[in-house]
Formats: sequence, structure tokens, C-alpha cells
Amino acid sequence: MTSSNALQKFHVIDYLRAICMIYIVCYWHLIEYLDVSFLQPNKITESLAYLVLGLFFMISGFLNGSDKNKEFVSFYQRKILRIYPLYFCALVIFHLLGLNDGVTSLKAALFVSPFLDSSPVTLWFVAELFVFLLITPFLLRIKSSLLLIGILLSGFYFATLAMDFSNSMIDSRVVKYFPAYFLGVLAAGGKPINSKVVLVVLMSIMAALLAHFVTRTNDFLLLEVVCVQVGSFSILFYSLYKLNIVNESQLVAKVSFLSFVTYLIHRPIYEVLDRCLNVYDVGIVWPFFVGVAIPMLAFIAYFIQQYYDKLSKMIFESDRQK
Repeated sequence: MTSSNALQKFHVIDYLRAICMIYIVCYWHLIEYLDVSFLQPNKITESLAYLVLGLFFMISGFLNGSDKNKEFVSFYQRKILRIYPLYFCALVIFHLLGLNDGVTSLKAALFVSPFLDSSPVTLWFVAELFVFLLITPFLLRIKSSLLLIGILLSGFYFATLAMDFSNSMIDSRVVKYFPAYFLGVLAAGGKPINSKVVLVVLMSIMAALLAHFVTRTNDFLLLEVVCVQVGSFSILFYSLYKLNIVNESQLVAKVSFLSFVTYLIHRPIYEVLDRCLNVYDVGIVWPFFVGVAIPMLAFIAYFIQQYYDKLSKMIFESDRQK
């Protein structure tokens, strides 16, 4: 979830991640603690949340797909050290606060929760991202073959259509967001628009049309998959080609840099403050969360990320010396 050196020229990626993080953390999840009628979710804000999450996954695929280190061991070592310890600590905190039960937390720690119909609250995003991360080296191996990409997607979309007619234990969000991540991987390391990307987009649209013809309804999972995928890629493509002239911003880069830790800890902070406040007057709660909770979240996230990076650097340097 951190920017690659190879992508330093893509300052727009930092802007996109910052905007996505702010929408999810400072609006989509925050409104659950605010009794403000005009801020409550509706069809438009819900669709935006799907799109923002899809863009998050796509950016992650784009960054991971641009990784210059092709060695599996080194790739996994760096990514796991970067993500898992903080994720595991977040799981423990969520469990202690009663946000997730023990069984769900254990399944999430082992990354099997997306496939056992027991995804954790909020942290489902990280659990699924880690699953996608584990298969990224495989995706990088097949990205040069149109045939293998076509076979993979055909099987994936067939399974997605089958899920619409069954009581599958697989979290539908795995199906919804994997194509976005995969598209990000394919768009990395060169021009975002290439033959593989075009194939994926066309196959997605054809799959959606086929599913609509078979089901005779728009209320099915595959349509959501395609909307998220095409929508998020359109934003990423337009940003890389049309908005990449934006200047680098230290503030935006810092917000983007803190996006992962901020996502991990925002729910526990909101939950603890909400329980401590124990006040239901909207005139007091709303200013408190905006004026106190969000700045506190930013400070804690910065503190954790700074010291965790120093610790990670020490570990890597000690490994090299050995």
C-alpha cells in the first residue's frame, strides 16, 4: 500500500489513494457514529463506496504489479512484513473491543475468512487484499499470455455467475474486487492501456451481457463486478494520462503514505470514543468526531507508521548483514 520508487512520477496515485481513504474513513464509516440525517447513506454514496474500494484494490494491484523484484521469496518477505504484523495487531484490537468474535478473528488471521463466509468487520478489505497479494507472482507470470488471461477470466466469470444461483460460502466481495486488482496488475509496468487490459475489459462487458441474457435481470453479482472494474479503471486511466501533470504535494503524499495504518485503526478509535462519549446530542457528537476524532486518528496513524517503518528497516538491514 506504499508507493514504489519506480512510480514516483505518478504523483496522481497519491492523490487517488488519499481521496479514497478520506471518503471511506472520514465519511463512509464515520457516519455510522453520527446521527445526521442528510449524511446518511443512499444509493449514490453506496455506489461511490463500491467504486472507491474497487479503486483501492486496483491501485494496490498497479503498485504490486510494478514491483521490480521478481523473486518470490523476497516479494513475499517484504509484503508480509509490511502488512501482516500491523494487520494481526488490528485483529486483536477488534476482538478485544467485541467488533469480531474469536473464530472470525482466527479465520481472518489465517486468511481463510473470505472463503468461509465469516469475513471480519472492516478488516475484510485487508484479508482479501492479502489473498490477492499471495497470488500476485502467479498473475505476473501469466500477464504476458493473452490465452492464459482469457482462460483465467473465463473460469472466474463462470464461477461468479454460478454464485448468483447458489448459497456460496465465498464472500461476494472477493468476486467483486478481484478483477479490479487483476486489472491493476495488468496495467502496471508499461502503458495502462494494452492488449491484455483491453481483453479483460471486453471480456467483462461480454460476461455481464451474457449474465443479463441468462438471468433476465440486472440484480446480480456479475453486473456489480463489471461496474466496479470498468469504473475504477476509467478513473485510474484518466488520472494517469490526463491528471499526471499535477505537482507533488507533501501533504497528499503523507496522507497517502498513512492510508493503510489509518484504515486499520480508524474503527477502533471511533468505537472507543463513541463509548466514552456516551452522549447522543448531535450538536455535541458531530463537532467532537470531526474536531477531535479525526485529528487524533491522523496523529496515532503517523506515530505508528513512523516507528513501524524504522523497525522494519532495522529488520531488513540485520537480514542483509547475515
